[in-house]
Amino acid sequence: LDGTRRFRNGIEEYSIALARFENNAPVWGIVYAPSASNTSFPAEYLGELFAGIRGQGVTLNGRVLEMLNPKDELKDSLILIGWNYQVSKDYFQKDLASLTNVLPACADASRGGSGAYDACKVATGRYGAYFERSWGDPWSLSAGILFVQEMGGVASDYRDRPIDYFRKTSDGKRFDIQWIVSKNQKIHEAILKRLEV
Repeated sequence: LDGTRRFRNGIEEYSIALARFENNAPVWGIVYAPSASNTSFPAEYLGELFAGIRGQGVTLNGRVLEMLNPKDELKDSLILIGWNYQVSKDYFQKDLASLTNVLPACADASRGGSGAYDACKVATGRYGAYFERSWGDPWSLSAGILFVQEMGGVASDYRDRPIDYFRKTSDGKRFDIQWIVSKNQKIHEAILKRLEV
């Protein structure tokens, strides 16, 4: 369950995410957002169910997903942002500095609450990018990241390196993952230039 704080408070922006890993990378995944209503797919489905296998594309509610919105500039893009509420003040200030640099360059920004589902929104093309420096966990975000890549999008950490799904904090108690997913390389590069690392 991703978006647990919202789920506990009765807010519908949450999802259920599963992924299978091989060689430290996701090879298939499922993300189900039961409350989602932003779909034109068949009414017999409640919410949105994304599924994908590496090299075989992505489906949304049983149909092949096609990316929407061909705009490829950051200035024309809606973006999604995330942050972790359990971090130190210094860590959080880095996130705020990143936002200060990115927000003036995009069309608008939102915070959803479920990183797994937010990444799926980028895979659909509704949003140009999603980024978060987090103490998240690999099972919450990996399926959505796989879907973005399957749709021709780009994923990396804040230094443009492959995402290390299993990196831990220095005390070894939490996962220490940061990620950016973008629907294309142009938007990805524009965001990377503005992030505080």
